[in-house]
Amino acid sequence: MEQRPELRGVPDNKILEARRLSDGKWVFKISNRKGPGDFRVSVFYPETRTRLTPSYAHFAIDLYGKLCRNEDQTLLILKGIEEIYRGSAKAADVLSRLISSGSLGQLSHLPGYSIEYTLHVLEFIFAQEDITWERDFIREGKPLPQLRKTLVRKGFLTDYEAATNGGAIAMHLLRRVVRDRIHPVEAMREVLLRI
Repeated sequence: MEQRPELRGVPDNKILEARRLSDGKWVFKISNRKGPGDFRVSVFYPETRTRLTPSYAHFAIDLYGKLCRNEDQTLLILKGIEEIYRGSAKAADVLSRLISSGSLGQLSHLPGYSIEYTLHVLEFIFAQEDITWERDFIREGKPLPQLRKTLVRKGFLTDYEAATNGGAIAMHLLRRVVRDRIHPVEAMREVLLRI
């Protein structure tokens, strides 16, 4: 097994989890200082020795490109993402199922990020969003933000999902792009992302 690369400026004790992907990239959870359990997600590209901080907006754009190529296959990817979002499966479980069904080979021909990258990074992003949501809203007893109220009123989120799931906005964005076929720019504006 390949040894985990050192990340410049990140002490070993700050690395909470590292996953090596089959293409050689590494996905990291790195401890952050905003509160208990807080972390940031970072992807290391060994060929250039650079890091990227991914965001769910990147995946909205990526999934749109996949959708333009093959709608059915992109809906299959969204189904796997939904399972990870709901906590009913881990990225590795979804990948195993795609491999055993023979679907991963077909999906690997879609443009953009690999399916493996997409699932592992989004698993970390959803976990990160849950920690932030718990810290900033649930523990503080703050009211539901207006955006979440609006998405509930429009029928995009359930009351329960809006109140309990930190990744609800991220998942809504991905659903709008793939399931509802909304252009990523329009979908990002809908969730008030600065673009």
